[in-house]
Amino acid sequence: MSNMSTRINLMLDLTLSIQIEKESSKRGITRVQYIKECIHEKINRDSSNIASNVESNLNEIKDEIKELKFLTISILEKTVNKNQ
Repeated sequence: MSNMSTRINLMLDLTLSIQIEKESSKRGITRVQYIKECIHEKINRDSSNIASNVESNLNEIKDEIKELKFLTISILEKTVNKNQ
């Protein structure tokens, strides 16, 4: 089995390239390691945002279902009382 390469060529603006160079020097790591860390952080942040959005949507749906149940019960009680 041959070794697979994970090499990616990036075309960056000069200002972004300079910023990456400064940040990686500040941290004492290579540019490649800095870019890997940034990508990893972005993926983690996005996945946690997705999870929180799903949870928020589920909570909204639960609240709406509770409201519908309450309204249905209220309507049922009024129709039963009206018929008596």
